[in-house]
Amino acid sequence: MTESMFRKATDNMKNAINSLSEEKRNFLLKYEPCADRGYAWDENQNYKKIKNILSIITDSDGHSGASFSVCLRGAIEEIREMKELEPLVIQAHSDVTKEDREIITLQPIPKS
Repeated sequence: MTESMFRKATDNMKNAINSLSEEKRNFLLKYEPCADRGYAWDENQNYKKIKNILSIITDSDGHSGASFSVCLRGAIEEIREMKELEPLVIQAHSDVTKEDREIITLQPIPKS
Protein backbone atom coordinates (compact mmCIF):
# COMPACT_ATOMS: atom_id res chain seq x y z
CA MET A 1 0.00 0.00 0.00
CA THR A 2 1.50 3.32 -1.02
CA GLU A 3 1.69 6.27 1.36
CA SER A 4 -1.10 8.13 -0.48
CA MET A 5 -3.30 5.01 -0.44
CA PHE A 6 -2.70 4.59 3.30
CA ARG A 7 -3.47 8.30 3.87
CA LYS A 8 -6.77 7.83 2.03
CA ALA A 9 -7.51 4.67 4.02
CA THR A 10 -6.81 6.51 7.29
CA ASP A 11 -9.11 9.36 6.26
CA ASN A 12 -11.79 6.80 5.36
CA MET A 13 -11.33 5.17 8.78
CA LYS A 14 -11.68 8.53 10.54
CA ASN A 15 -14.88 9.20 8.58
CA ALA A 16 -16.17 5.75 9.50
CA ILE A 17 -15.38 6.31 13.20
CA ASN A 18 -17.07 9.71 13.11
CA SER A 19 -20.17 8.15 11.50
CA LEU A 20 -20.68 5.82 14.49
CA SER A 21 -23.25 6.60 17.15
CA GLU A 22 -21.92 8.92 19.82
CA GLU A 23 -21.87 6.05 22.32
CA LYS A 24 -19.83 3.75 20.05
CA ARG A 25 -17.51 6.56 18.94
CA ASN A 26 -16.79 7.63 22.52
CA PHE A 27 -16.19 4.04 23.57
CA LEU A 28 -13.69 3.53 20.76
CA LEU A 29 -11.85 6.80 21.38
CA LYS A 30 -11.45 6.02 25.09
CA TYR A 31 -10.71 2.31 24.64
CA GLU A 32 -7.21 0.89 24.96
CA PRO A 33 -6.85 -2.70 23.77
CA CYS A 34 -4.94 -5.31 25.74
CA ALA A 35 -1.21 -4.68 25.26
CA ASP A 36 -0.63 -8.35 24.36
CA ARG A 37 -3.31 -8.38 21.67
CA GLY A 38 -3.60 -4.86 20.29
CA TYR A 39 -6.46 -3.83 18.03
CA ALA A 40 -5.96 -6.87 15.78
CA TRP A 41 -6.65 -9.58 18.37
CA ASP A 42 -8.49 -7.83 21.21
CA GLU A 43 -11.43 -9.84 22.57
CA ASN A 44 -13.55 -7.12 24.21
CA GLN A 45 -17.09 -7.73 22.97
CA ASN A 46 -18.00 -4.04 22.59
CA TYR A 47 -14.79 -3.39 20.67
CA LYS A 48 -15.36 -6.42 18.41
CA LYS A 49 -18.85 -5.17 17.48
CA ILE A 50 -17.47 -1.74 16.59
CA LYS A 51 -14.54 -3.31 14.73
CA ASN A 52 -16.97 -5.35 12.61
CA ILE A 53 -18.98 -2.22 11.75
CA LEU A 54 -15.81 -0.33 10.77
CA SER A 55 -14.58 -3.31 8.76
CA ILE A 56 -17.78 -3.29 6.71
CA ILE A 57 -17.68 0.49 6.17
CA THR A 58 -14.00 0.51 5.13
CA ASP A 59 -14.06 -2.77 3.19
CA SER A 60 -13.37 -1.01 -0.12
CA ASP A 61 -9.92 0.01 1.16
CA GLY A 62 -8.83 -3.65 0.87
CA HIS A 63 -7.34 -4.01 4.33
CA SER A 64 -5.60 -7.08 5.63
CA GLY A 65 -6.06 -7.67 9.36
CA ALA A 66 -2.75 -5.95 10.04
CA SER A 67 -3.35 -2.90 7.85
CA PHE A 68 -6.86 -2.49 9.32
CA SER A 69 -5.43 -2.43 12.85
CA VAL A 70 -2.60 -0.04 12.00
CA CYS A 71 -5.01 2.22 10.14
CA LEU A 72 -7.51 2.10 13.02
CA ARG A 73 -4.82 3.02 15.56
CA GLY A 74 -3.63 5.94 13.39
CA ALA A 75 -7.17 7.21 12.81
CA ILE A 76 -7.98 7.05 16.54
CA GLU A 77 -4.78 8.93 17.40
CA GLU A 78 -5.54 11.64 14.82
CA ILE A 79 -9.10 12.07 16.09
CA ARG A 80 -7.87 12.26 19.69
CA GLU A 81 -5.31 14.91 18.71
CA MET A 82 -7.96 16.94 16.89
CA LYS A 83 -10.25 16.69 19.90
CA GLU A 84 -7.49 18.16 22.09
CA LEU A 85 -7.09 21.05 19.64
CA GLU A 86 -10.79 21.86 19.40
CA PRO A 87 -11.53 25.35 20.61
CA LEU A 88 -13.60 25.72 23.70
CA VAL A 89 -17.00 27.10 22.72
CA ILE A 90 -18.91 29.10 25.25
CA GLN A 91 -22.50 30.00 24.57
CA ALA A 92 -23.65 33.04 26.47
CA HIS A 93 -26.78 35.07 26.64
CA SER A 94 -27.30 38.60 27.76
CA ASP A 95 -29.70 39.74 30.44
CA VAL A 96 -28.42 43.29 30.53
CA THR A 97 -30.91 45.88 31.59
CA LYS A 98 -30.63 49.63 32.03
CA GLU A 99 -30.08 49.11 35.75
CA ASP A 100 -26.96 46.96 35.25
CA ARG A 101 -23.90 48.94 36.28
CA GLU A 102 -21.28 46.19 36.36
CA ILE A 103 -19.90 44.09 33.55
CA ILE A 104 -18.64 40.65 34.52
CA THR A 105 -16.15 38.89 32.26
CA LEU A 106 -16.75 35.13 32.17
CA GLN A 107 -13.81 32.73 32.14
CA PRO A 108 -13.81 29.60 29.96
CA ILE A 109 -14.68 26.33 31.61
CA PRO A 110 -11.70 23.94 31.26
CA LYS A 111 -12.21 20.63 29.47
CA SER A 112 -12.51 17.69 31.80
